[in-house]
Amino acid sequence: MEAGRLRHRVDIEVGVPVQDESGDPVLTWEPVATVWASVSPIRGREATFAGEQVLGETDTRIIMRYGPATEQITPNHRIVHQGAIFNVVQVAHVNLGQRTIE
Repeated sequence: MEAGRLRHRVDIEVGVPVQDESGDPVLTWEPVATVWASVSPIRGREATFAGEQVLGETDTRIIMRYGPATEQITPNHRIVHQGAIFNVVQVAHVNLGQRTIE
């Protein structure tokens, strides 16, 4: 992977269940690492109901180097880039090597 393609700074966060004041479980997000990545949208879609926008989604591909900060990423994590939050749906080790995570 060329270093120039990894031009976006992203934060990796993990969901941690805690209890709020009333004892109910709440998911909070704790930072794990900040790494360089490539962030590129793949496709978008929206669902409408009665003429009003109900749901808008964009599938985004985020590529980063494999390493200590990224090797444990699972769907329990999320990526934050310039205030946008991306839920991790799937993690792929590109070419089955330990060089790139997508």
